[in-house]
Amino acid sequence: FAYCQVRHSHMHVTMFLAKMPRVPCMVIWAIASLLSAGMGVALTVACWSQSITVREQGIYSSLLHIPQYPFQLFCGVCMIAFSFVLLLDGVKAIVGIFNEEYANEIRGDWVG
Repeated sequence: FAYCQVRHSHMHVTMFLAKMPRVPCMVIWAIASLLSAGMGVALTVACWSQSITVREQGIYSSLLHIPQYPFQLFCGVCMIAFSFVLLLDGVKAIVGIFNEEYANEIRGDWVG
């Protein structure tokens, strides 16, 4: 997720945002990015919490008989990286509200 976010490879529905003036679209984009980052942090906490629970209960996969907790812990680590990239995108969009260069860089990947 984090790699795709850095490369702007995720699918974004921007057909309305691409037609809006710079300031409103950057405000909406910043809010969406920051909310997504917040949700990513919540998912990170959930992954780590579940990893602890699974380890304490000694849960193993039914097919391979390997512990599940390392994979859930890895999921949490990856999700925090994704959340960090989303946070950076949100901050960049906030700067784009006041700076047209940043706004054009963000909107450069949009198809509208």
